[in-house]
Amino acid sequence: MPERVDHQFGRTKRSTYNWDVLLDGDTWRLLPSRDFECKPESVVVSARREAKKRGFRLRAEVMAGDNGHPEGAVILQAWLPLDQDSVDNPDSTD
Repeated sequence: MPERVDHQFGRTKRSTYNWDVLLDGDTWRLLPSRDFECKPESVVVSARREAKKRGFRLRAEVMAGDNGHPEGAVILQAWLPLDQDSVDNPDSTD
């Protein structure tokens, strides 16, 4: 039978990013090593998940070292769709 114990858990993991700021509609550039340590694509996946939770869509690009951005930089911009259907079906091409 399981037993009850007195245990204090460590601090729960909080988000590394301030999504309220990064998903405010402005265009943001995140730089590898300064703003994130994971693969740039992982940042994009996390940003898309957080944007969807908030009812936003997301434009995102991982830069290849062109257009004045360093290689691996992530450019993000959240936007609010005109209708809920485009949130529920993000791959639709209306």
